[in-house]
Amino acid sequence: MSKKKRLRRFTHESIQDQHSITAILDALSRGMEQGKLSFSEKGGKLTLRPEGLLTIKASGEDEEAFQRIKIQIRWFKKGKRSKQQKRLKLSL
Repeated sequence: MSKKKRLRRFTHESIQDQHSITAILDALSRGMEQGKLSFSEKGGKLTLRPEGLLTIKASGEDEEAFQRIKIQIRWFKKGKRSKQQKRLKLSL
């Protein structure tokens, strides 16, 4: 068996029923709890390791022809915190 190529980005889009989407969301939830998310397709694999504080962004749309939700979760790799991230400074 050949080793899968390490990917830096992964995108997947497909048509699924509600039960299949629920199973995918459950798998993502379990991966978040375990601290490891693995995505693979077409010989490539992306492994993400969520840790520390995470940022979540959720949005929804109700258009004339369709409805949509978007969920984005982001975190910094250990030791790679953005210098541009806003920090609260208090003084007395």
